[in-house]
Amino acid sequence: MLSVRQLQEWAALQTHEDYTDTQLTTLMLRWANEGTQTIASMENWEWLQGQKELTYGTHGAGANTATGITYLPEYIHKLVSVWPSGRGYRQQVEIIGGWELDARDPSMVAGSPATILALWGYYGVARDNPTAGVINVADAGGAAFSVVIEGTDANGFKARETVVLVAGAGVSTTTFAAGPDGVKRCYILENSVTAGVPTIVTFVSTGTTIETLNYTNGEMVHEHRRTELSPATTGGATYLTRYQERIRPVRTVNDVPEIPSEFEDALMLFIKSRLAAFRNDQQGALVYEQMFRNRVKEMKSWQNKDPGRLRGMSRLTRN
Repeated sequence: MLSVRQLQEWAALQTHEDYTDTQLTTLMLRWANEGTQTIASMENWEWLQGQKELTYGTHGAGANTATGITYLPEYIHKLVSVWPSGRGYRQQVEIIGGWELDARDPSMVAGSPATILALWGYYGVARDNPTAGVINVADAGGAAFSVVIEGTDANGFKARETVVLVAGAGVSTTTFAAGPDGVKRCYILENSVTAGVPTIVTFVSTGTTIETLNYTNGEMVHEHRRTELSPATTGGATYLTRYQERIRPVRTVNDVPEIPSEFEDALMLFIKSRLAAFRNDQQGALVYEQMFRNRVKEMKSWQNKDPGRLRGMSRLTRN
């Protein structure tokens, strides 16, 4: 797969521009991101599948939510299957929605093993806010910049506060409520850096870290899927998790987009459509857009041609 820099050199030839042009660099990073994200959202691709052992049931706080709650890591986009680790067999946990879980009248008493995992909401933090209080923000690099914290205050009102860090430290004046909606999102204001360079930024509530952002890797905000196990675990339990990975963003011209090399031309077709639109060639933009979508269809067909496998069909068995 070509790097963004190589794609940029190719685009420069198409536009008769210098490939080091600042505007072209900005556009290429934007278009490369748009293209990879568009492709990633069009199918549950095998090249974005992952597997990991995770601890479930330790992220809850507040009334009726303290047990069984897990915020999935930011890189997990969609769950495929979950089952308890350390057994001689696989007992898969059923994955359902929050409404269906409530309709089944689940028990709030912790027990094991869990049989149901409900998906409930996307949050910009890594766990429920454990207690009502202020949020302490710290940067390991000691930089000066600003962050935003959003949620609900202790009086039940929507709250949004900008916290200014001086020498890598800052604290909110708002008392954020406990529970899942106490703090819903934390993010870095990228253009607010006035001294130093941020590195690892943590958001801490009463000694508990509720979110961590790695500015060095270009992280400004996270998106975590909130889940609930039933019956809830006692003190947390390990489950092997298969998932669809969130595609890695393109951040620099040296990055190599996360697309199979056999189909790097799909991204080039996407960029061609954007180049045509930039040059006010609307007809060309439409043609390249259609060619791009046709190529993605071919990607889907290619994925479904695994040898010795019939997609969507199971082998007949005899009792």
